[in-house]
Amino acid sequence: MLSTHDIKGVLPSQLIRRLIQKGHIKFTNPINEEQLKQQIQPATLDTRLLGPIHRVNGFHAPERNETVEQVLKNSSIYKFNINEDRPHPVERGISYVVELNETLSLPSDISAEVDTKSTGGRNFLRCRVVTDNNPRHNIIPNGYEGKLFLEFTSLAFLERFRAG
Repeated sequence: MLSTHDIKGVLPSQLIRRLIQKGHIKFTNPINEEQLKQQIQPATLDTRLLGPIHRVNGFHAPERNETVEQVLKNSSIYKFNINEDRPHPVERGISYVVELNETLSLPSDISAEVDTKSTGGRNFLRCRVVTDNNPRHNIIPNGYEGKLFLEFTSLAFLERFRAG
């Protein structure tokens, strides 16, 4: 959910599209118009996995002067690349962190909140978005500029993830 500082609520898909056009939301790996249509929902933007996936132990959200990559240096046990052709399995009960394809350069009056879709709940996935210099999960502060990462744990199943 993207919202302005002065007005509480969500931005409609038209304003999300305008944020993309103005470069406030960018994609590390370019996407085509069809993919963008699938990603933009009435009041949300679905994110896509970029990779690599880090298997982590003791991962925590970054402190105010710390990046996610700095935290990963201390908590990543190993990492593996993902691609669309060969999904890589992830173990149940183990935490992983993966970079998302979307990066943000939000205006100073716009913040965002992240909520996992019902698919995550149906598949028993615990998912939380983390950002640089921000100790709060799923909260992206006004004017945030940087990468997005997803911390996830499969609580029930052996899952397979692929880029995108």
